[in-house]
Amino acid sequence: MKTLFQAINNFFLSKVDDNDFVIYKKGQFMMVMNLVFIVLMIILTIGTVFLPPERAKSVLMMTSSATTVTIIVLAILKSGRVQISLNTFAFFTSSLAALGFIAKPPHIAGVSLGFFMLMALIYTSLFCSIRFTVVTLIAFITTHIGYYYLKALPIAEGIVIDIAKTTLMDGSVTLLGVFAIGVSARNILNRALERTVDESNKNIEQFKRISSLNAIMNQTFTKLTESIHVTSDVVDSFSESFQSQAATFEELAASMEEISANTTSVTFASTEQNESIHELFKSFDVLSQSVDQLEEYGNDISEIFITVLQQAKRGESTSAKLESSLFKCHNRSSKGRGVRQRFCRCCRGDRKTGRPLQSGT
Repeated sequence: MKTLFQAINNFFLSKVDDNDFVIYKKGQFMMVMNLVFIVLMIILTIGTVFLPPERAKSVLMMTSSATTVTIIVLAILKSGRVQISLNTFAFFTSSLAALGFIAKPPHIAGVSLGFFMLMALIYTSLFCSIRFTVVTLIAFITTHIGYYYLKALPIAEGIVIDIAKTTLMDGSVTLLGVFAIGVSARNILNRALERTVDESNKNIEQFKRISSLNAIMNQTFTKLTESIHVTSDVVDSFSESFQSQAATFEELAASMEEISANTTSVTFASTEQNESIHELFKSFDVLSQSVDQLEEYGNDISEIFITVLQQAKRGESTSAKLESSLFKCHNRSSKGRGVRQRFCRCCRGDRKTGRPLQSGT
């Protein structure tokens, strides 16, 4: 069933723009209404078999004319001109309701074709323009007035006059009320449609903005992902460098420990060498003192020799003194030789052992 309706819909509305929602739905409504109307006319035509010949003839004329107009409306709809088909159908139904109202007797017209006038006015107020709706309203009220004065008054008597007058008054008021309600509903629907269109446009703009933001976010996410990969590569390279640096630091730490150990040993050796130098300085001091003593002894010997020479010149009387002086000289020379021998032994001992001279040696 759905496939059949879709096929019929595509056949009659193939040239209608489906992007315009309101026009497309009006076209669908018109298509369904006319197809249902044709089915009803066919059923009514079949029903004429059970009617008297004169009545059946009038019904056949009505159904044939209605079917012809309906086919014309569907042809206009298939051409894609939806609003023209709506106006044509409204004109046809309004004319049919007015002519049928005039054809009915006064006591039946208001309760039969009068309701069809209301239906036609509601249809025109919702699906046609305001101008067309006003023209239809005026035509219906004119029909009521003309029917009352031109047909009902000349032939009606008694209570029928009251019925015709009530039909005129109630019908006119009802038509005005339906017109006001229909136009108000039309305006409300149009405003709602305009707001819906505005909101739709705003939603489209927001969707475009969101789409652009989404595209920017996707680009940013892509760049961020690339940056993360680059950063990951840099971190990996840093990690490898840190590992190699750690190994280098371990080797450097071992080297520093060796250097520290060598420095400690060098410090100890330097301390010992410093002590040896101090001992050597002390030995040099002792040697200097010994040299000073030798110099003093040499000066004493020089004075003694000078004195001896002087005494020798003076004569033999001083020989005893010379001998005593020579004896003193001999003793002092022996002491000087003893000091020199001890210094020589100390120097020989230092060359052999590599040890510093001891103080007091």
